[in-house]
Amino acid sequence: MVSFNITYYNEPKWLLWWYDRMVELDKQGCDFYLNVCDDGSQTYPATKFFKKYPPLPQMRLFRVTEDIGFNSHGARNLLMKTTLTDWNVMSDIDRRYPLDHMVEMTDCDLILKEGNYYSFREITKASPDGFSVNEYIVHKNDFWKTGGYDEEFVNIHFGDRYFLDCLRQVAHRQKKQEWGVKYARGARDVTWLDIPKTIYPDDKTLIHPIGRWGNEEFRFGLKEMVQKRNRTHEGRMSKQVINFPWEQVF
Repeated sequence: MVSFNITYYNEPKWLLWWYDRMVELDKQGCDFYLNVCDDGSQTYPATKFFKKYPPLPQMRLFRVTEDIGFNSHGARNLLMKTTLTDWNVMSDIDRRYPLDHMVEMTDCDLILKEGNYYSFREITKASPDGFSVNEYIVHKNDFWKTGGYDEEFVNIHFGDRYFLDCLRQVAHRQKKQEWGVKYARGARDVTWLDIPKTIYPDDKTLIHPIGRWGNEEFRFGLKEMVQKRNRTHEGRMSKQVINFPWEQVF
């Protein structure tokens, strides 16, 4: 059995894809959970979506009760604190997986081994060597050996890379050639003008505002502190996670 874990923020059209996929998995008799963490949506909260599309028993919804800025790192920590399965697919909401691959993932207990985490082949890449970075399957024990995502990066887009560096210290990265993922959003515009900005055309929301991250001294100090903390087991275990109010909706 596996849990599919996704974070959500005011994007019902992306959540609908996952909902439809889970309905198909249920029809095929697969064992799974879909865990959704709504990271403080105000315009179109996930609760509104599930009033229109009633949840299956295998679906669980968690909600961060304050919109505290870009908090996907904290939301991923919450999903892993509350998961009911050993093996967990960590994915962004705008990623797409072939249905037959997802069916096979629900039986991953039989073929995956603790001490490893698994990346997916990027099926949109021309080169067969392209593999996903921020989408992977991980055992919950290995996830928490890292101490989780560092929530020093709330409202900052860079925390994923430091978590993955940390994960590679405690588990071996394996590449699952037979399971693929497609990056669906596509139209996202990323620019680098000292301050990295990510603009989502669907709602025109600038999720990486100019602020402390624009201060070079602050950036350097934060990176140095996080890298130092992640070098040792004691440092990794010292992280304070889920520093925000939340609730389980169902």
